[in-house]
Amino acid sequence: MMQQILLGQGGVAVVTVDDVFSVDTYTGNGSTQTITNGVNLSGEGGMVWAKSRSDIEPHSIIDNERGLTSVLNTSVNGDASTRNYMDSFNSNGFTLDTSDNRINGSGKTYVSWTFRKASKFFDVVKYTGNGTMGRTVSHDLGAVPGMIWVKQTDGSSDWIVYHKGLGNTKFIRLNTSGAAQTFSVWNNTTPTATEFTVGTLGAINGNGNEFVAFLFADDDLMSFGTYAGNETSSKTINVGFEPQLVMVKALDNGSVDWFIWDTTRGIGTANNADKALRVNTDETEGSGNVINTTSTGFTITSSSLAYNGDADYIYWAIAAS
Repeated sequence: MMQQILLGQGGVAVVTVDDVFSVDTYTGNGSTQTITNGVNLSGEGGMVWAKSRSDIEPHSIIDNERGLTSVLNTSVNGDASTRNYMDSFNSNGFTLDTSDNRINGSGKTYVSWTFRKASKFFDVVKYTGNGTMGRTVSHDLGAVPGMIWVKQTDGSSDWIVYHKGLGNTKFIRLNTSGAAQTFSVWNNTTPTATEFTVGTLGAINGNGNEFVAFLFADDDLMSFGTYAGNETSSKTINVGFEPQLVMVKALDNGSVDWFIWDTTRGIGTANNADKALRVNTDETEGSGNVINTTSTGFTITSSSLAYNGDADYIYWAIAAS
């Protein structure tokens, strides 16, 4: 079982990936529904990210920092909407209280990805922009972030993504298929284990605007990196562990979406078993022979995502239990 030593207020504790992360599939019931997954959201805080698999519906992100009625969608640049989707964050999961087709429509199928706040794994912070170059934002991640998502919550701005593989001079948008861009969004400063730095771009530091940042640690339980197309066949990436979730995005091709797979919904090359969702669209789940996990990483078998010799890619992988 993959485990990690996390330093908390109570001292040193051994934490497994199951303590801080869960992928859950469920069928909506149009009423109150509790998802029990062993993740302590009420005591530690965190984020639930849910998406309909069967219907064209938006992604929904809910976190304890903004409150359980504030919902963000990764596929649009809109501000946070107020919706009564979530009844509670619990000590072992969460409870939905809605009939909305976006997250709990009767007879519809869904997936949720639950992230618990934890040192060296995940953190959520809010901040108010000041429009000043070099402004720093403190966080409690306790490790250098491998990836940061920033979203303005009181207005329409793109999701701005920092990724280790891009470095501190570039960014990419989560809500579009667009390519990475060079700009001083991060003030050309690499994030540290306690803070990240932003420039003057309105989408990340507009004066007086409200923002939320989701931070993912580059540590034992998660891996971030890049790979290049090889113009031959499949492409195998070594991340140091067997993953249960993989997300991939082309850096220099503006027509390739953000693809996300997990072993709970299905990964395997036989019989179109790979169940993909696209982070930047509301589309339903697709199937295909695209990805396979290994004991030390994953293999991409699709020509559009692996052996396009003109493309470079970033990835995010989370360790299996």
